Amino acid sequence: MNQRPCPSASEPAGEPFRFDKLREDAWIRFLEKSAPLAAAHRHRQSTAEHPRGRAVGRPPTARLTRSVRNMLSAFKTRRAGAPADRFASAPSPNPVPRPRTAAEHTDIALRTSRFAQALRGAGRARAEATGGAAWA
Repeated sequence: MNQRPCPSASEPAGEPFRFDKLREDAWIRFLEKSAPLAAAHRHRQSTAEHPRGRAVGRPPTARLTRSVRNMLSAFKTRRAGAPADRFASAPSPNPVPRPRTAAEHTDIALRTSRFAQALRGAGRARAEATGGAAWA
């Protein structure tokens, strides 16, 4: 039972409850180990002090580099063989399957029947081994 101890009639009312030595030591170790984490939550770090630079995740020159790249891309000419739209030559995500031949249908039916026979055989073997029904 994880109940909070209540004062009994034998304890004086003015004295606070004391945990046993093991729990007090564990609590002291917890407070000592969590002190740096608590200090980090209280400390407000400026962007200049941040270890990854001015903006988290991006170098300060990223915006400048991106704008220069966009300006230069306006002056680029397309090659003669290149498609105008970069998504035009991409393969379709859902290609239409070709119709199956009669031989392929027969092959699929044979594989399916062999698989069903194997399952029935396994069920019979299980029934013989357990002496009862295959599903038991």
